[in-house]
Amino acid sequence: MPRVEFTARKISSAAEEGINRLKHYRNARAMFIKDYVGNYFAKPKGLTGQYPVNLVFLAIRALIPNLVMKHGINKVTTEILAYKDFAEMLGLGLDVSQRQRKLKKILRAGLVDMCFGMAIYKTSIWASGELLPVGDDVNVDPGQIYTDLVDIDDFVLDPTCRSLEEATMMGHVVRIPRYKLLEQDFNEELIMSLPTADPILNENGKVEELSKTTEPASAMAKLQDYVKIVELWIPEAEAICYVPHPAQTTKDKFLKVTDYYGPAEGPYTIGSLTPPVPNNPLPVAPVGVWRDLNEMANRMFRKFMEQGDRQKDVLLYRPQYADDAEAIRTAVDGDCIATDNPNDFNSVSFGGQSTDNEKMISQLRSWFNYMAGNPDQMSGVSSSATTNRATEVQMLQANASVVTEDMRDIIADVNADISKKEAWFMMHDPLINIPASKRISGGREVQIWLTPEQRQGDHSEYFFKIKKRSMQIQEPHLRSKAIMEFFTNVLPSVMTSAQISMQIGVPFNASRALMQAAEELGIEDLMVEVFDDPTFARRLEMFQRQGPQDSGKGQIVNPKAVAQNNGFPMAHSIAGPQTDFNRNAQQTAAMGQAAFGAGGGL
Repeated sequence: MPRVEFTARKISSAAEEGINRLKHYRNARAMFIKDYVGNYFAKPKGLTGQYPVNLVFLAIRALIPNLVMKHGINKVTTEILAYKDFAEMLGLGLDVSQRQRKLKKILRAGLVDMCFGMAIYKTSIWASGELLPVGDDVNVDPGQIYTDLVDIDDFVLDPTCRSLEEATMMGHVVRIPRYKLLEQDFNEELIMSLPTADPILNENGKVEELSKTTEPASAMAKLQDYVKIVELWIPEAEAICYVPHPAQTTKDKFLKVTDYYGPAEGPYTIGSLTPPVPNNPLPVAPVGVWRDLNEMANRMFRKFMEQGDRQKDVLLYRPQYADDAEAIRTAVDGDCIATDNPNDFNSVSFGGQSTDNEKMISQLRSWFNYMAGNPDQMSGVSSSATTNRATEVQMLQANASVVTEDMRDIIADVNADISKKEAWFMMHDPLINIPASKRISGGREVQIWLTPEQRQGDHSEYFFKIKKRSMQIQEPHLRSKAIMEFFTNVLPSVMTSAQISMQIGVPFNASRALMQAAEELGIEDLMVEVFDDPTFARRLEMFQRQGPQDSGKGQIVNPKAVAQNNGFPMAHSIAGPQTDFNRNAQQTAAMGQAAFGAGGGL
């Protein structure tokens, strides 16, 4: 079967259809973001109470720091033993590069995009002849790897694909000064014939319009000669092609065609927080599930406020007692007023807030919290849902933690996919030179360099993932609890298990077991500085030569003694945050009672 011939006009028509395919999705996203920013984001003035409670903003604000709070730690592995040292160095190089470029900010911004649909990350290297940066304002040095966000308003997708993996093309609109294209080997004649980028071209419904005035930005258009082009990745042809924005003009020739330089998966990484939709490449926007409850809660809240404004207290009296009524109206607290018929004066309240509406607002907030994955708990606020059973509270917390952990895994997988693409350029760039440091036992650090000479194997032979919970900051109180639990329970138990294993002749790597436990508790950086025992290997050989010996019943290394004591006898449970809070409250109460008794109280 003959291969499909790609011409400039065919590509331009397909790009126009790809832009139009996302039209309704973009409009819905703009509506969701308008709910997120509230009524006063772009308005110079407004009426108090138009949007009294923004549950969408509160949910996203609670979600972001629980999923991405710092840079993730890359863990690169391989099944080829000879490449393991280079895999570790590659992971360190990725950590350094991503910290320098502040990839955390890109991931957090992408997470916000995922709440409104999906996030589109683009990874490439900024060099002459390669992919253009997402925007001309991106601060990318020549030769530097970059990952940036592509806005859905600028995204171009295969108009017929049913999944992103089967898309025959993918790209985005680039707004760039004309002179930059002329400096990068584009077709000079075609570039000069392109119309200037219209500031209102295809802007209707775009999110960027939320913070703009109604006047088009004509002054900037006169200051700088911008053009709009479409950059498209064609996997079948393994090429990158550039065409004019199809809404402005089409040409018989490409503005530029170049071989694609990058990983086989392409430059784009797509992330979403919701399960896929069958036979559709676009995910469900989480905010689209929440917004109806947000709108209902705001309408009910406005009604609640209006009822409060209508509430009034009036005094009813007979006409002949007008003087007495005026005296009552002007009286101050504590005044005495003489009247012949005090029962003829009645204070009546009209209007006011309905308790049923108050219950309705609370119920709507509870339902929103349920639909949004319990952001109340994420932000440290007690849930509005009331329950009298501890088991129900535990079940709600457990279910919420499952959803949160799933989202953490999704973000970590997206970060790992980005790292995989960035590592491809590190392995193929002949000028790569990244300094990194590695902490060894005893707390000492050694200087290492990631250079082209150290490259080993093929990119496909390495596996990339983000170390568990490395993107979350551990609260100092919880970290101290984890350290105490490690030294009180884990360390003695592991050492006891190691001694027992050596007695019965079973190999046991105590140091590795302790490091794995420290990694799970999030304190592996502390443990690296602790383990410094150069005689460990000699002692291990001595224990192996001695063979298994009966240590006696009274020693804790005896399995029978350990079993009799139900484990290591010095181990004790570590109180959690709630238990610790209750314990402190009880101690304070006990001190108060003791002081009261010492003072001769009843």
